[in-house]
Parts: sequence; C-alpha cells; structure tokens
Amino acid sequence: MVYALSNGKTTFEWDAEEWPKVLELAREYGWKPSGTLSESHHGREWDGNYTSRKRQKVTDRDAYNMASALRRAWESTKIAGPFGSNVLAFMRFCLEGQFQIGG
Repeated sequence: MVYALSNGKTTFEWDAEEWPKVLELAREYGWKPSGTLSESHHGREWDGNYTSRKRQKVTDRDAYNMASALRRAWESTKIAGPFGSNVLAFMRFCLEGQFQIGG
C-alpha cells in the first residue's frame, strides 16, 4: 500500500514502510509537526496525524518546515541509494507547498 501525496499538480508516492521513516527522519532533524487538517471530519475531533490516508492536508508552513529538516538530514548524513534520491525529490515536492495525504 502506498501513501499518495498530492498538491493538485503533482503526486508523490511513498510506500507504507518508507513514509513513517521519512516522518521520523524529519523529526530527528528539527521538524516540529504542526498536525494535519481534515475537511472530512466536519466538526468531529481530528488528531492531526500524518498516517491515516484520509486526504488530510499538510499546510504550506508545515511542508516547508519538513523540507528544511530533510535538507539538514541530507546535508549531514548524505543519505544514499534510492531512498536518498526519493528524499531529495520529496524535499522539492514539499517546497511547492501544501499537499494532501491519501492512498
């Protein structure tokens, strides 16, 4: 199963094992998640998670902050291989602004 992240112009996919690793890597390098927004909960409580694939929205600021943290990770660890290439491409995707998390 994949995580399909879409900003309306571009879709970026992470597999179910890699997406949590990306989130953790960003946290390790200073990203402080502000929580996602959900339009589908219509007034019901929403926990702001990044993993449920319910088309929850990551804000512009949160996406930019995630990209900044991943850049720090990239610069200090020189992430290699296919995962590293995907992290680099995802940083660029995040710099385009808000996106939704679906599957």
